[in-house]
Amino acid sequence: MSKKILRKHVKETTGITIDESEIVINVVIDGIRNQLLNTGKVIVQNFGTFYVKRVKERTARNPKTGETVLVPTKNVVRFKPANKLKDLVKGK
Repeated sequence: MSKKILRKHVKETTGITIDESEIVINVVIDGIRNQLLNTGKVIVQNFGTFYVKRVKERTARNPKTGETVLVPTKNVVRFKPANKLKDLVKGK
């Protein structure tokens, strides 16, 4: 789903304008982003959890040259779906 489609969905569901739905979406996204930066975890009931995970340094191979390269330690965002969402996707 693109942001444009999401904006339209919010507009049709709530009855607000496209511009207002854009503001709502941006506020939610900014809130999630800020919370991940501050605490590293965002829990949305019946949807899932976004969290920051630290990935250790590792060695990898450049597929083009075969050369071994060092991939540095980094933070990545992960998502763990809630059981209710998993069940909906599975069709239960």
